[in-house]
Amino acid sequence: MNSIYRLSSNAFDRKEPNENPRKVVWLSVEGTRTEIKYFRYLDDNKSKLGIDSAIIIEPLKKNDTKSDPLSVLNLLDEYVMLKDKSLIQQIKGLSDLEDAVELENIRLYLENENLVCEEVKCKIKNAINLAKYDVEYHKYLDRIGIDDDIFAIVIDTEGKDNESRNNIEEIIDNCKTKGYRCFLSNPCFEFFLLLHTYNPIEEYNENKDNFINNHKVSKAHTYVSKLLSDCNKHSKKITKKTFDEIYLPNIKCALKNSEDWAHELDTVKDNVGTNMVSLFKLVGF
Repeated sequence: MNSIYRLSSNAFDRKEPNENPRKVVWLSVEGTRTEIKYFRYLDDNKSKLGIDSAIIIEPLKKNDTKSDPLSVLNLLDEYVMLKDKSLIQQIKGLSDLEDAVELENIRLYLENENLVCEEVKCKIKNAINLAKYDVEYHKYLDRIGIDDDIFAIVIDTEGKDNESRNNIEEIIDNCKTKGYRCFLSNPCFEFFLLLHTYNPIEEYNENKDNFINNHKVSKAHTYVSKLLSDCNKHSKKITKKTFDEIYLPNIKCALKNSEDWAHELDTVKDNVGTNMVSLFKLVGF
């Protein structure tokens, strides 16, 4: 078992899930702001969109800023690895605890840390801290997992010349082998966001290389993210107000616009477009 865990959250991020979810769609996504916020707000607004309330769209949280496609896949692998293990077994498997602490002591610790002696308490705490294991977040994940969970990654090509672009095909093949869904935007997730309010066909015809390469044009923006910023007038972080006013009412428009571009996984990897429509079909939109 890995000695360092990336899955992490905090009390502010967590919410109590449906008591009896019918389906949980676990998303490992790039970035720490834009995608996470978009899918969190999407889940919050399921009823307005006509999505079954028993479906949970859950973006996995992480305690680092690693956001290249391979790291996104690895984060999902971490959750899948832990999914079938009880919290007690997960903690028992941490470095230095396998032979040093009894399962019953771990159970007592999780119930109330003061139920175990100081020596055992220190051993468990030290192992948890060393592994960066977020006990409360894993308790939360454990409460909402079901047998029919769907696992998926949300990634982008990051531009033709980006080093991580070379891993995309391998990552897609890896997902197919493991039974994960893969939702890909080319060159970036901001392209899908742009389609909510604008279909940049004319700009693409005039500046194809700029879309395909998506080079940095400023300290804060690539070519496509700058186009999005100019069009929708917001920073990379999507606030609730921004989502409610700009994105929520225009999801159908985004999916319709995506039909003018590559929108199947096997074609998006080599062409400008996004297959996000597949995710919305998956959750019944």
